[in-house]
Order: sequence, then C-alpha cells, then structure tokens
Amino acid sequence: MSKQINGHWRVSHVLDALRDPMHAKMERPDSEAMALGRLVHHICLGGDGEETFAVAPQCDRRTKIGKETWTEFVAANGTSTVVTADTMEQATGMAVKAMRYIRSFGESHFEERHSWGSNGLRVTGRVDQFAPSTSVGPVVVDLKTCRDASAKA
Repeated sequence: MSKQINGHWRVSHVLDALRDPMHAKMERPDSEAMALGRLVHHICLGGDGEETFAVAPQCDRRTKIGKETWTEFVAANGTSTVVTADTMEQATGMAVKAMRYIRSFGESHFEERHSWGSNGLRVTGRVDQFAPSTSVGPVVVDLKTCRDASAKA
C-alpha cells in the first residue's frame, strides 16, 4: 500500500513516523480488515481508478493444493487486491446498509477535497461525503468499517 495519496501522507504513516521513524519506513502488508474497509469504500463510493479487487476461488490455504491455487491466483491478478468470496459477501452487505445512510442526506458531494478552519488552525482533507444542506445543517461523513456497528456496541 502506498504511503501517500495524491502526494499527501496517509495519517497512519505520519503516526508511525512520530512513534518511530524507522518503523515508518517499513512497508506494511494489508490486513484482511484493511482490505475489507477499502472494498466497502470502493463499493459505496466508487474507486479512485487505481485500485481493483479480485475474488479468489474457494480453496483451503492450509493444504499444498490450496496454497498453490491461492499463489497462482494472486500472481495472475497482479496489482489487484485479492479477497475471498466471504469477504466480498460481507463487504457487499455492509455497503448496502451504508448506502441507505449515505443516501438519506440528499444532495451531496463525494470524494472531494475540502479546507476549513477551526480555532486558528487550517485543515485540508478529502472527505467521503459532504452534504451542505440537511435538516441539522452541513454534514461530513467519513466511511469506516468496524466489527460491530450496533447501538449497544
């Protein structure tokens, strides 16, 4: 995964650099949770045109044949993020529920860079959704995935 988006540093890598500059230099492999989050984001808001996803064939990666099948599929799909069919099903379910919420704000702008000031500090960021005119005023949405989004969690 790239440490930058459009020439700007990702927050996670800035935090790594603050914690330990040598740690920030290391490339981290994607976790399944990160791939799931990016997939949900991709389904809901569309991709940036750079990332694609490929659903791997069902195989048991604990066996020799399963490991070979997985390795060949990953190699054949080059730069695509490979996910399992279960991950795709989970992401699709999450995206359907998220889209109900996203659409509830009416007129919105998606994936745009915005700048604003607060307490003398100027902030620039790319927000997932900006709804300028809602019944409660302007709304900014940043789509995230989590284990449990229930009210009691």
